[in-house]
Amino acid sequence: MFRRDLRRATGPSMNNFATAKYVRVGQRKMALLATSIRGMSAESSVQRLLFIKKSGALELSRLIASALANAKNKNLDTGSLVVGSIEVLPGGAMKRFRAVSRGMAHTYKKRMSHIRVILQEKPDKEAKQTTKNEGKMKKI
Repeated sequence: MFRRDLRRATGPSMNNFATAKYVRVGQRKMALLATSIRGMSAESSVQRLLFIKKSGALELSRLIASALANAKNKNLDTGSLVVGSIEVLPGGAMKRFRAVSRGMAHTYKKRMSHIRVILQEKPDKEAKQTTKNEGKMKKI
């Protein structure tokens, strides 16, 4: 989802997001963390990420906490928010050199990533039950 789509979208669920750019963790490593917390409660995902020993766990925890603070500033109930989607996109790459034999150098890249977290409200259980019951009508 692009930024212009987020601006056009209306409703409380689409406005609860936070973005971090140029995070010094590779895209693949961050995507592993993103899949582990997608769909969880936002508050519990922040606590869970603090105990995961991965390189990007602290950055992702801070980003979700920032999205929760954005939702709180909009007077929304933070207890009813879940991690709706996490987009991990490749950022830039810093080129570095490693000295090798015979006066040469080999290059390698230190990769970065861009992350966007979108928080959504939990679907109500009562609303799901009413839609299920509507489909099951008694035949007379």
